[in-house]
Amino acid sequence: LFDMGGAVGQVWIDDVSVTSNSVDSAPVDPEAGNIGTGDNNVLNVSEVINFNSTTPGIYALEDFGNNVSTLVADPTDATNTVVSIIKGNETWAGTTITSATVIYPLTATETIITVRVWSPEAGITVRLKLEESGDDTHTVETDAVTTKSQEWETLTFDFSNEATNDGNPTNPLNTNYVFDKLSIFFNFGSVGSSETYYFDDVTFVGAAPVAVGSELVVNGDFQKGSDNWLNADTAITSYFAVDVASAGDVWSVNLSQVMTLTGATSYDVSFKAKGSVARDMVAGLGLNAAPYSAATETVSLTTEWQTFTYTITTTTTDGVDFGDANSRVLFDMGGAVGQVWIDDVSVKLTGGDGAELLTNGDFQKGSDNWLNADTAITSYFAVDVTSAGDVWSVNLSQVMTLTGATSYDVSFKAKGSVARDMVAGLGLNAAPYSAATETVSLTTEWQTFTYTITTTTTDGVDFGDANSRVLFDMGGAVGQVWIDDVSVK
Repeated sequence: LFDMGGAVGQVWIDDVSVTSNSVDSAPVDPEAGNIGTGDNNVLNVSEVINFNSTTPGIYALEDFGNNVSTLVADPTDATNTVVSIIKGNETWAGTTITSATVIYPLTATETIITVRVWSPEAGITVRLKLEESGDDTHTVETDAVTTKSQEWETLTFDFSNEATNDGNPTNPLNTNYVFDKLSIFFNFGSVGSSETYYFDDVTFVGAAPVAVGSELVVNGDFQKGSDNWLNADTAITSYFAVDVASAGDVWSVNLSQVMTLTGATSYDVSFKAKGSVARDMVAGLGLNAAPYSAATETVSLTTEWQTFTYTITTTTTDGVDFGDANSRVLFDMGGAVGQVWIDDVSVKLTGGDGAELLTNGDFQKGSDNWLNADTAITSYFAVDVTSAGDVWSVNLSQVMTLTGATSYDVSFKAKGSVARDMVAGLGLNAAPYSAATETVSLTTEWQTFTYTITTTTTDGVDFGDANSRVLFDMGGAVGQVWIDDVSVK
């Protein structure tokens, strides 16, 4: 209605329109019936399902777990259509879209789908599941967590990072499956209370973008022992090393590992240790919480490695027995100045079955299982080549994703027991093992080597995929090789 009688003068009115905020008045796609996959049914990289098509039933919303889903106007933008979901009362309540209509073409390297979501609260788990419509055992699931409350945000779902249920893994990604069914679960794992969520813009991103300068090597300093490396399990040299710059309370510099000990019981405790100067430290067994009861020995270190062996009974000098599930082996080093090195720690029940109570006592897994060791592990790769053969017969590698015809900065530290060569570079981790490499001339002193390596062979063949690698081939010459601080960017 337009009421105009209250004033003198002409009035002109044109182009009157009245529309509701229901889906029936949503904007029409330029191509009616286009679900978002272009001229075929495959959601290719950068294509998006935006729920703005006006073709009835094209998105085929299917609810389960008592969910209620509806196409509605965006609560923040009435010109945009989104999916509203009222969460059902089952922990697994969810909604499927476009079942058996759209193919989601995941590959080994293209595993990322993003979804724009609106949640009434932050910190809730959103699960995305892909499935073959003809075989419900062919699935892959992954989770993301909301960070915003009552506003839109884009969540990233990486299907190479499969979800778990109560610690149990879900199906791993199998790129041989034809995924044509997508389901979304809001507040997965929690019983719904009819709260409302919204989602929009299901986008196939493909491969996760790698920022220029980002590190591709994991555990390049070997501080986590052989983790992430191939052919390194028996070739890690690793030990605890700390420098006490000023003397204080003996316990102010401590290394411990928690274990279960029994009171009034004898244990065989052994370890290797040395100092940068002749100095003392304290070693023993004790509680890991107040009153910190303990039985200890004063250990006199020299500048050479020594092996120390003690039989320690879990009774204090005052005759108080101690021991529980929160006990520990301990080394207190704060009472004197100088560096301390510790390795090959062992705790066994005296006269028992020989079972080791310590985990990672040789520090081959870096600081794992140890308290106060995160920044005090000296660790590197070390191998002894006793007879020369094929250069690739002694190898250290780490698998990573590389792109063909792309330049990478590769750096590392290395030395040999004698002057000798090795090969370093980038390549494929499977046949035909294409690679671009450098011959590295080692001396008996640590050197830092830096190369810019392009993923193109000398024959001009580009290589690179999700099963590529940084590699070190050392079998072509006799002598020990040490490697540390590997980086690929």
